[in-house]
Amino acid sequence: MARLLATIRLLRSHVAAALDTNFQRRLIRLLLAALAVWSLSAVLLYRFEPPTPNSDFQNLGDYFWGVIVYLFSGLEQYVPRTTPGKVVAGATLISAAVFVAVFTAEIVGLVVELTRRRGLIPKKPHGMRFRDHVVICNWSASGMSIVGQLRSGLQVTDRPVVVVSNGASDISVASLPFAARRKPVDVWAVDGSPGGEVALALADAREAACVVVLEPPTRGGRDEEPLVCVLAARAQSADVPIGVEMIEEAERRPLVRAGATFLASSEDIGARIMAQAALNHGLSTVFSQILANSTASCEPYFVTVPEGLVDIPFSECLSRSVMRSVIPIGVRRADGTLMLNPPPQMAMARGDCLAVLASTESIARSAILSVSESRDLRSGM
Repeated sequence: MARLLATIRLLRSHVAAALDTNFQRRLIRLLLAALAVWSLSAVLLYRFEPPTPNSDFQNLGDYFWGVIVYLFSGLEQYVPRTTPGKVVAGATLISAAVFVAVFTAEIVGLVVELTRRRGLIPKKPHGMRFRDHVVICNWSASGMSIVGQLRSGLQVTDRPVVVVSNGASDISVASLPFAARRKPVDVWAVDGSPGGEVALALADAREAACVVVLEPPTRGGRDEEPLVCVLAARAQSADVPIGVEMIEEAERRPLVRAGATFLASSEDIGARIMAQAALNHGLSTVFSQILANSTASCEPYFVTVPEGLVDIPFSECLSRSVMRSVIPIGVRRADGTLMLNPPPQMAMARGDCLAVLASTESIARSAILSVSESRDLRSGM
């Protein structure tokens, strides 16, 4: 039932995305104009065509109903007898013809737009608000891989993804990885510069779980430089995590000073993997499986050390977690220091996070929590 309700809400969001803000405003103005013509015509008829014993007009409701008859069937009924009344009726018929023509043109325009956008990711409507989502600035092949990982279904929650880039609304759903093409697609587009305040505000960047800044496909092109995007995203919120894809390691210092939370250098990571694979054949496959969200592999996750594991040696956590299909591989201290394969006697502390390998994040969290709650944990020390 919860999944059905979530699907209904998502479908409603897609309908709202199709009816963009400009169309909604035009439609509302058109309906208000029709309501004004209807009310004004009825009041004028009531003023110039007073009720008579043999007339179709006997009360105020008849005048309003008479105007509706004019709109749909002409002057077959409720025919006015006075000259001013005939003028009002004629003006009402002309207004009705104009209204039908304009309304038809709006509907045809909407159908044409929906047909044109078939197969493209939807635009994020101005009135839709997201929280705890992922914002991707700039679009490239890396963005496709990230969306595929985030929409793999192995996460605790399938967070919406908002792509902010020039021409983002022209991204084809077919170009996304298969895992991201589930219906309805919860990937949204915001056309505009990711280094601008307007586009990031529309993407609700300040409420995001993370902002990912990708290296533009071509430097100096229409996409913003990563440094500009980081500055703009940090201006939206001082707390939102910002990750940056780097091409060169020399870019690290200015990006960190601009407010980047974590950085990944494709040049550096690729070189390290190739060096390890050259000495140990097959390790590249190991790294690929670790970094891929798949039911056939395990991924690394950070799990906050629960209260029950405080002051417990790492070796104890390791031995008891393995029995629950989770493998601790390291510890991230509260100050951010990461220690892989730490000394067995190193005790856990408050604020630490265990780096573990598990098939899903939910399994990782539940396994560590069950270790913490086991009654014989402290007694076995």
